[in-house]
Amino acid sequence: MKRSKFTETQIVAILKLAEAVTQINPNAIELNARVMQLEQDESGVTVTLANGKTHRADILVGADGVHSRVRSSLFGEDKATFSGSLAWRGVIPAERHTEHLRAPYGVNWVGPGAHVIHYPLRKGELVNFVGILERDDWIQESWNDAGTIEECSNDFAGWHEDVQTLIHALDTPFKWALMLRDPLPQWSEGRITLLGDACHPTLPMLASGAAMAIEDGYILARCLDEIEAPVEDVLKRYEAARVERTSRVVRGSAENARRFHNPALENAEGAKAYVDREWTPERTQERYEWLFTYNVDEVKV
Repeated sequence: MKRSKFTETQIVAILKLAEAVTQINPNAIELNARVMQLEQDESGVTVTLANGKTHRADILVGADGVHSRVRSSLFGEDKATFSGSLAWRGVIPAERHTEHLRAPYGVNWVGPGAHVIHYPLRKGELVNFVGILERDDWIQESWNDAGTIEECSNDFAGWHEDVQTLIHALDTPFKWALMLRDPLPQWSEGRITLLGDACHPTLPMLASGAAMAIEDGYILARCLDEIEAPVEDVLKRYEAARVERTSRVVRGSAENARRFHNPALENAEGAKAYVDREWTPERTQERYEWLFTYNVDEVKV
């Protein structure tokens, strides 16, 4: 079992970002605004929503996730392949757990063909559970397909009692297939660009998907603020500043899937040797130092 200090949850970060944006412009966030069509010309981009409304702006940033309509409008439908793994996910009120399961850490259990991660949310009020295992009988890529406690528990039969305790504390476990996508070599076309999962969707094995989107946004803001050039060139500079790092995260996440599920973890002797080798301070630093020492203020744009 590997522990790492957990600082701030993604949910809190998103709420703070939304609050900061609406303080600048109370009308900046429009919910239930599904993009149906987009057109660009020399002076701007026009977006048509499902409700018939249109919006026009100097640029369009497609931050609309893994099934991005903006991406498909620019570059066609993406080609995803099944990773061979299914993820179980659920959120548990922290008061249902003993103290050690509510500790302010991210905890990663690894085993042959599967791993489990749990960590606190909302300043410790909730515990997030994610269990990922190799299965080939579920290929639905959705976050809201409900499974059962029994099925989830059976998938982790024989695992530590803490894992089973977490599973049985869930109200409803949800399951979704994890899909592999190659990083996009191009994000921008004219006055339109992409951000986050729309251009570099990644498996959750480096826990960095949301962080990459935030970094994208910061670097994009810097480019728009600092670069005196036609907007089309500014968006290309943003893309160039980010594509190598985000592609490395996509590849690193896939590599971690193999590391977490290694067959050497099947027995105690093999597991000890494998963990002693793979999680030494030197190997850990080699794998993760580049990820956590990146500084958005120092990146050349």
